[in-house]
Amino acid sequence: GYEQLLEHGLGHPEKGFELHKEELAACKEGIKLFATSSWRGQNNHKDLGNIAWSPRSNSVFVVRGKNKFYSNIDFVTSMRQHHCFMLVRFFRCRASDRKRTTFDYKTSFGSVEVLQVMPSVSSGDDFKVFREMVR
Repeated sequence: GYEQLLEHGLGHPEKGFELHKEELAACKEGIKLFATSSWRGQNNHKDLGNIAWSPRSNSVFVVRGKNKFYSNIDFVTSMRQHHCFMLVRFFRCRASDRKRTTFDYKTSFGSVEVLQVMPSVSSGDDFKVFREMVR
């Protein structure tokens, strides 16, 4: 699953980038919550079928339809607060014609939210500052 892909990606890190066990766990948990949580507290996508690996970008991607009442951006913020120092990007996308997109003949959505996590690249300055502070 995606956990092994994160660990594999960490096997080829940028110079000086290494995560502690708790930091890796924060990344894994954040991805899982982004992939499965819903605004009513239910867990959707339990099979984690909305998580994909891109070898070209060496990234894990999670794609969710954007709910009218709820965004998954808070999970991204929480990942960093819990010291996930992998490079994390959040995108919100919508069709250029502003129409709803039909996914599987029965599910449609307006916007999609995408989480990209790059396990071999650090988040940058915040990672370096944090490491200096805990020395």
